[in-house]
Amino acid sequence: MILWPGDCNPPDEAVAMAYETGLGNINGGGAPISKTRPTLSDVWPMGIPKGKYFQVYAAQSNEEVFTHNWQGPYFGFERVVESYQMTDSPRRIKPIDLYYHPYIVTKAAGAKSLHTVYQWVLKQPLHAIYGHQYFRSVNDWRQATVARLLAGGWRLRSGAEMRQWTQPVTAATPALANCQNIVGWNEHEQQRYLHATAGQAVLRSQAAGQSLAATVPRLIEANADVTRWAVQNDRSVQISLQGHLPVEALFQLPSGWSVQAAKGAKVEQAAAAVRVSSSGATVDLTLKRA
Repeated sequence: MILWPGDCNPPDEAVAMAYETGLGNINGGGAPISKTRPTLSDVWPMGIPKGKYFQVYAAQSNEEVFTHNWQGPYFGFERVVESYQMTDSPRRIKPIDLYYHPYIVTKAAGAKSLHTVYQWVLKQPLHAIYGHQYFRSVNDWRQATVARLLAGGWRLRSGAEMRQWTQPVTAATPALANCQNIVGWNEHEQQRYLHATAGQAVLRSQAAGQSLAATVPRLIEANADVTRWAVQNDRSVQISLQGHLPVEALFQLPSGWSVQAAKGAKVEQAAAAVRVSSSGATVDLTLKRA
């Protein structure tokens, strides 16, 4: 990755050089929205075209915005938590991006603010990714397409780094048994987040009056990528999850189904769902009829 320095406004030629030498690029932008400035005009877009390429902006702002360009107050970076909260609710429009310069710890107040922010962030249900993954996902999003099928449903196309789609929670619930490469969903505020396992997927919804009882397993949420979701001849499902932190995943299973996890993983019943946790960043599972 190349992290643009200074005013983060590189010329077209510099952005082109980054792409043509295989480097991701990020910086500029941000989202300094706060309780004292509760305006969406303080939320920057994902980036800006630079010639035939695209400069990807940082998702959130760094400590300079909250400390008046490091003139004080030096504890000001604590307020980035307000930005995280206000770009997550009432609608999620930005990810958490913990972005700061090393000199923040040269002031005691700056170091304390950094600990405060980290403590808040680590308590959130996150799906951690590297900056280069975010860079690639932004470019995938810019080329993603949605097409309505004449027979009903939607065809979703994207690149390798974009595996989640959204629809309003008021839309009909997905009929997973009739979908292709859609393996579940979760709901947050006003949006339903659909989990895809391939660059091309087909979404079909429950018809009016159709039973909502689960007929196939559903992934509710996970903090890792789904690298395998293979339905076997006996209808069991073999799943591999890979992330950057100890894996946590939540599944809804049809009546009579169970989870078999690889050694080292823990399986717990959680209300109407099954939670799988592992001390490692990868886990293999099999979902099958009990």
